[in-house]
Amino acid sequence: MTRPGLKLILPILVLGIIGTAVAVVARESDTQFVYRQQNLTQLTPAVLEHFVASAPDPRPGRGRGRGVRAVCSPNGVGELRNPWSCTVRYPSGGSVQYRVMIQPTGQVRGVNADGSLVVYGCCVGFRPTQ
Repeated sequence: MTRPGLKLILPILVLGIIGTAVAVVARESDTQFVYRQQNLTQLTPAVLEHFVASAPDPRPGRGRGRGVRAVCSPNGVGELRNPWSCTVRYPSGGSVQYRVMIQPTGQVRGVNADGSLVVYGCCVGFRPTQ
């Protein structure tokens, strides 16, 4: 024989346990985010190369594979060293050269010479060079 109150309390208890588990997982991701923000890397060609190569191939009919390799070089001065020139090689063959601009927020946008191909994303993590 079961008590009517037990039928009500058991589902509430299960929901409470699930809610607690979700809150703990969410808290861990917040901690990781804060750590990444406090331990940013300097903006180097290698940091931008990794970021740009991770964008999907924007060329029509080539699949959406990410870049195999990227080579970037700054063409400007200042903290962000804009504009950057990045050449990305894709697994489907060929490569694309982009003129890349980095915003102070860390957003990245690259465009090829005729403006037909665009790569973009958020956010490359960096700290200003000293």
